[in-house]
Amino acid sequence: MVLCLGALHVVGCTPKGDPASATVAAEPVKTPAEQYAALAKYAKGISIGPEVSAYTVYVMFDPQCLHCARLWEESKALTGTVKFVWVPVNFLDGSNKSQSALLLGSSHPVEDMDRMMSAVLARTSGASSQDAVPPGLEASIKSNTDLINRFHVLGVPYVVARNQTTSEYVAREGGMSKEMLKRFLGIGSR
Repeated sequence: MVLCLGALHVVGCTPKGDPASATVAAEPVKTPAEQYAALAKYAKGISIGPEVSAYTVYVMFDPQCLHCARLWEESKALTGTVKFVWVPVNFLDGSNKSQSALLLGSSHPVEDMDRMMSAVLARTSGASSQDAVPPGLEASIKSNTDLINRFHVLGVPYVVARNQTTSEYVAREGGMSKEMLKRFLGIGSR
């Protein structure tokens, strides 16, 4: 069962079960600036866009999340100028480890992510959730998930970035259209 947020123009998927029961590895990371620094230091994800970028956008997502797949589609138009790091987390029901591992271990992560997110949008199955996950990749997925739990996030996708117009660190739960994403990131506002 997936619960989805729809109020206040925030659309995203919430974890199954009680969010308060999630294991938290350390103290909460509250501000967007702290979250950005923690993601830059600890998150393992797939980079899409220019390797060198003044501003990196971190997207914490669950490979089974419909709203994450929609954000993937909306963000693709911006990858020519914006560097995105997509950080897979085990957020919804715990059966996405093999999908996350496929992405983290892929030699063609953009193509694999595109196939996986297309399958989510079409509501067909992606990678098998029964595949064995190598211990190193499982540790990375657990670390990413522990990180999002420290952020006390209630839904994915969760986007943390630095606004290109104001240079302020910003964070937001839920999906966005391409235009909303551009405003959130301060693209084209100068």
